[in-house]
Amino acid sequence: MNPSKEVDKIDAALLKIYNTCLEMLADRGYTKTDSDISSLDFYINGVHNTRVIENQPEPIRFMYIQKYSAAMRQKFESAQNCRIVLVIGEKTPSSAELSLFKTYKENGTYVEVFEAERLKYNVTKHVLVPKHTLLTEEEKQQVLKDIKATEIQLQTIEITDPVAKHYGMREGDVVMITRVSETAGKYVNFRICAEK
Repeated sequence: MNPSKEVDKIDAALLKIYNTCLEMLADRGYTKTDSDISSLDFYINGVHNTRVIENQPEPIRFMYIQKYSAAMRQKFESAQNCRIVLVIGEKTPSSAELSLFKTYKENGTYVEVFEAERLKYNVTKHVLVPKHTLLTEEEKQQVLKDIKATEIQLQTIEITDPVAKHYGMREGDVVMITRVSETAGKYVNFRICAEK
C-alpha cells in the first residue's frame, strides 16, 4: 500500500475518534469552547500526554496512551477526586480495564477506559440505540417517589455498557431511556447503573 494513503487512513480514523470525544463531552454537559477543542489535540497529534478540561460539570483529564501497562497505575496514584478518561490505542484486556477502574474508585478518582477503535463511532447515534438521559440526583429522587420504587427495584444498566461509558455513568446514577415505536408509541424506562 502507498505510504501516503496509509497516513490518510490513520488521519481519518483519528478524526473520527476526535469527533466522538467532542460529542461525548457535549453529551456530558460540557460546552464546546475553543479550550475544549484544543484540549483534545493530544489525540490528533498522537502525543502521549494529559490534557485537563476545567469547566463544568467537573474537571476531566483526557489521557492518550498507545498501549496499556501496569506502570500506568503510577500516573494515577496522586490523583484524588477527579475523572480520568483514558484512551488506549491498542486493544486492552477487559480484566486490566476493570482492575484499573476498581483500584481508583475508592479514592474518588474515576478512570474510564476507552479503546481507540471503539471511539471511531458514537454509539448513541446508532439507529437501534434509544435516547438515554442521565438524571440529576434531584430528578432521580423525584422519579423514585413518583413511581413508588426504591433503587433496588429498578432495572440495571452495567457500568461497562457502551452507552453508560459514553455518558460517564457512575454506580448509583439513574438514566431515563425513551423508546419510540410505531405500534407502542413512546415508552419510558428507568435504569440504575451498577457493577456486574
